[in-house]
Amino acid sequence: MPSQQQRDFLLQTADIPRLEAECDKIIDHLESTRDLSRTIVHVDLDAFFASVEELADPSLKGIAFGVVSSSAPFLCRSLLPASLSN
Repeated sequence: MPSQQQRDFLLQTADIPRLEAECDKIIDHLESTRDLSRTIVHVDLDAFFASVEELADPSLKGIAFGVVSSSAPFLCRSLLPASLSN
């Protein structure tokens, strides 16, 4: 693990625009070759995402709902005990 001085030196001497351009090329290549024919489902077993949504919108409390993100395609669903008995 580098020391604080080593990290500071690396950050001060890094060619950030060049590194960003290289990263952009890698991302462009990955985006152009990725397979979008499959769907990946993320199961939110601890209901973290649902809890965050409930904090933002208290009217969701006590009902089953889905959380969808367009930046990282996933769906998670909060199934409350009352919903499981239906």
